[in-house]
Amino acid sequence: MSKLQIILGASGSGKTEYLIRKALQEAGKDYHRQIYYLVPEQDTLAMQKRIVSHSENQGKGILNVDVLSFQRLYYRAFENTNQKSPLSLDEMGKMMILRLILGKKKKQLSYYQREAESLSFVEECKSQISECMQYKVSPEDLRKCAEKSKRSITRAKFLDLAYIYEEFLLYLSKTGRITEEGLADQGISALWKDHTLKDSILIFDGFTGFTPIQLLCIEVLMERAGELYFSLEFSGKNISALGNGKKRESLFYLTEEAIKELYHRGEKLGVEILAPLSLNEIDSRTGEARPEGALLPRFEKIPALQSLVEGFLQGENQEPETKEEQSPHTGSLHKSNSYTGGVYPSVPHGISVIEAANISKEVEEACSHIRYLVEERGYRYQEIGVVLPDVELYRDAFFQQGRKFAIPLFLEEDIKLFDSPFSKVLRSALEVMEKGLLYDSFFRYLRAFPYRGMEEEDRIDALENEARAKGLKGKSAFRSLFQEESLLEAEALFSLLEENEGSHSLKERIESLESFTERLMGLFQLEEEAIFLKNEGMDSLSQSLERSVSQIQLLLFKMKEGLGEIPVNKKEFSAFFDMALSLEKLRQIPATNDQVLVGDLTRSRFHNPKAFLFLGLNAGLIPLPPKKKSLFTEEEKSFLRQEHCTLSPLAWEESYIQEFYLYHAFLSPKEELYLSYPLRIPKGRGGISPILQEVLRLFPKLKIRKLDREMQEMQSFSQAKASLSKELPKLCKKEALFRSEEEVLPYFQLESFQLLHSLWQKEEYKKDLEKLLDAVFWENPHLPLSKELSKELYGEKIRGSVSRLEGLNRCAFFHFLRYGLHLQERKEAEIQAFDLGNLYHKLVESFFKKLKEEKLNGEELTQHFQEYLNFAIAESEQDPEFAPFLEGGRNQYFLHKFKENAKTILWALERQLSGGDFQVEALERDFHYESDTLSFRGRVDRVDSYLDEEKNYYLKVLDYKSGNTDFSLDLLKAGLQIQLPLYLSILMEEERKRHPDYKLHPAGLFYFTMDNPSLSFKGQTEEELFQEKLKASRPKGLINGDKDIIFRMDRELKGDSLLLPVKEKNGAVEEKGSVAKEEKILAMLSYVRERVEEDCKRILEGEKDISPIRESLDKTACTYCPYHSICGFDPDLPGFSYRSMEKGEEEAIWEEWIEKYQKKEQEDAGV
Repeated sequence: MSKLQIILGASGSGKTEYLIRKALQEAGKDYHRQIYYLVPEQDTLAMQKRIVSHSENQGKGILNVDVLSFQRLYYRAFENTNQKSPLSLDEMGKMMILRLILGKKKKQLSYYQREAESLSFVEECKSQISECMQYKVSPEDLRKCAEKSKRSITRAKFLDLAYIYEEFLLYLSKTGRITEEGLADQGISALWKDHTLKDSILIFDGFTGFTPIQLLCIEVLMERAGELYFSLEFSGKNISALGNGKKRESLFYLTEEAIKELYHRGEKLGVEILAPLSLNEIDSRTGEARPEGALLPRFEKIPALQSLVEGFLQGENQEPETKEEQSPHTGSLHKSNSYTGGVYPSVPHGISVIEAANISKEVEEACSHIRYLVEERGYRYQEIGVVLPDVELYRDAFFQQGRKFAIPLFLEEDIKLFDSPFSKVLRSALEVMEKGLLYDSFFRYLRAFPYRGMEEEDRIDALENEARAKGLKGKSAFRSLFQEESLLEAEALFSLLEENEGSHSLKERIESLESFTERLMGLFQLEEEAIFLKNEGMDSLSQSLERSVSQIQLLLFKMKEGLGEIPVNKKEFSAFFDMALSLEKLRQIPATNDQVLVGDLTRSRFHNPKAFLFLGLNAGLIPLPPKKKSLFTEEEKSFLRQEHCTLSPLAWEESYIQEFYLYHAFLSPKEELYLSYPLRIPKGRGGISPILQEVLRLFPKLKIRKLDREMQEMQSFSQAKASLSKELPKLCKKEALFRSEEEVLPYFQLESFQLLHSLWQKEEYKKDLEKLLDAVFWENPHLPLSKELSKELYGEKIRGSVSRLEGLNRCAFFHFLRYGLHLQERKEAEIQAFDLGNLYHKLVESFFKKLKEEKLNGEELTQHFQEYLNFAIAESEQDPEFAPFLEGGRNQYFLHKFKENAKTILWALERQLSGGDFQVEALERDFHYESDTLSFRGRVDRVDSYLDEEKNYYLKVLDYKSGNTDFSLDLLKAGLQIQLPLYLSILMEEERKRHPDYKLHPAGLFYFTMDNPSLSFKGQTEEELFQEKLKASRPKGLINGDKDIIFRMDRELKGDSLLLPVKEKNGAVEEKGSVAKEEKILAMLSYVRERVEEDCKRILEGEKDISPIRESLDKTACTYCPYHSICGFDPDLPGFSYRSMEKGEEEAIWEEWIEKYQKKEQEDAGV
């Protein structure tokens, strides 16, 4: 019959010391008797060292003492029973199999169907199934729980997971694979056959509790071994009732649960259960009774910590149990602890609490203290431990300050392989493989390489511009970019694509990626790139870069060997690789023994250092946030537990587990406990953690040392400068300059101003900071160009088109960049709105050109409409600009839309022309306008004319627009809509020269929107729909109010015109909206001529203000401006503001123009 004994004691009581002595003493008695010393996996190496160097050993060796973890115990059993050790699937393998299953079986799911293939769900599903396997919950168990659940959602979730879980197990069975949980099952079977276990001694040390699968293993060991010893944490003295406690709030809840499980299994198997041994009462070294009030061994040099053993998170909120709650034998565990919230009466020597302004200052002070411990007190680095609540948050600060103080640090953190620079290159290459050679994915790949010189960057920019301008697609097209000079990165990618073309299995695709990786090795300047990243303050990326390449090669090997036969397409392969990278970590190995170990609260290898520094005791960081989310809610996990399907700890249990870890951490040091907290963290303020408040309650004479609130350097000056560049402009907005002194003072307590003040004291930073402040308080100076420079840029005359002046009036700086510096947007071979506009223009031109040649009008024109439409579309298709529409699905959609719209556009234009007496005078009419200051060329889309018997010659101009455009006096007055009026003015001047005997009249100017109007069908007749469509297609603009002219444009005008933006009432046309008298139109044309001359003078005088106009609440000159990143316009900065567009009463505007026009006419007439 085997024996079982629990070894209890508070942290620091010497449990490990007692068990090591026992192991060595028993080993020396009988070298044939095997002793297995089991510890958590991460502690195996440290425990081996400790046993070998123990004073009790003294060169005897430990031939019959094995230090193992549970997993290593299984492998030892395979070895002892001559079984081949099975190769188990790791987490990546599980996820890949589940991804495959979910891709094929998602339609069988009800609740999880929509999210089945998302990476996050696959990972959650993997974790949940692993948990079920670890806790021995089967798919059938889940189905039974589903049947008993009254909630439909819970039922669906349980059934879905049971289905996925079962499919997963079926796949493992078919392929002969096992998981790590399955490995444990096989290991337990092997333990039954392992004869070395007979009469062996098993010692379990460092565990806080056991999972169901570990408990199954322990049951086998109870039957096979001779003696079993378990060390567990407990600070009380009365231990006879352990296992009967009922208060889950106990700090030692885990200990109670573990003891209950061990006793239950021991009693079931008939194991002899020895009385527990309390090292709180017995000296672990001598075995003698500990005197009342004697210090525990670890606290002989820091006695104040004994108060934490007796009082931390105990007593104050604890109520005595009733007699009914107590064990019938001895009373409860909790009643034995008589602590009632007492405090340590003296100053606690060896314990310090530090308050810092922020994380950077906190870490700097901690590193300064480490330096002091080494230089002044003779500590070795390995005798100092640092624990952090959030390693990622503190990482860069620790590396920066570690370099500054020359402290060798080992940061116990696994870097995500997914985030390494080399991974990004591979992932971007796979994106090209998946999506094809498009310029977005191709140049994203080239830019994924983390370090390039400026010349290389410029070359890639130039190549991208060329590729976009040509619209390159496909391998041969992209290869043409490198005819003159090859680019090795591109050649490596082309080879990957070629090798992968015929691939089908995962193995084949991985082999092509392995070849690609080998090629990249010669391109990756690892040493140079690592130095570059370090200099930029990115230490974690630097470390990641240096070690990620071999790790990725190992990952590819594991994927190929484990799951190589799976057939995958390119998209699946890319997803698999991303998934694998997201799970793999860059394991770190200490470079030397003598390093300061920095780790987190739950998984660090601290072994009672002399000094222990616990940072980050801010309420925003401690308690730790909940672990990653589970597929099941707390309520669902509780329901499973009620049905005897226990899974991982519930939230309330996690909180007590965390308290236990904190308690254990605080009691780790032998000589010094250093606690600190930052006042501010990136997520907010937070204040002092409740856990630290508990420490301060126990030590009322412990004073907090508050560091100067001076802000120190951040992780690097470049990062500090980046932070200031982001924050200072927000704090120094225009309105801040007008605040009172009382309002301003609190601002200077803010972190950004404190950082600025701190850096300003250092001479080496002043020059950069002055530039930064100049930028923050920069004012737009509104300085014009000199006339000499303007002449150099623009010439003697302003040349171009009228749209240039409209650009000037929107923003003079836009005009300067576009027409002075000739900055152009990057050309892209994609169909844009203006491409469609050009095609519509050519379509309409072809249609009316044919119509003009045939000289058709009226009813005859309507009869031949379809013939002319087909002709216009066919001719458009022959145009070189039409070619892009024939490539790609997206462009094919545009082609379809183009043909649909063409019919409506030409139908409406034909109706508008045939409905009146005007004829097409010219299509795409070119003109040239010259004066002392300008030389403009332009083109009018269409000119219509009508000549009556009295030689009154009426002209109207029509401008085809891709977007909806309406005539506006306000826009015209602001110089934003002068193009069409100027065209009409020049046209009339030219026609007057051509026909001196004609009387010229402006009939109107119109904007026609080339689109297919959307109409709602509400039961109208076909005729009513016809009228609505025609009315929706009416041009917009300005029309001469002469009734005869209007009726010449719409012969059947009655009521609301179907052809023009006018309304007839009792035979008259009201002069409002789009209708104006001829004198008004002539006055407007005169104003436009003067405006154009004035605008040209402004250009020649060097105007280039950054002063964009605001046209409406939601539209400014900046809305679609391509130069915003250059001008840096910011209305919050002094000297920057939008110009408001003047809006006046229409009649007042007309009167002003008429008055000027009449005055000019009189001057010209010599009156």
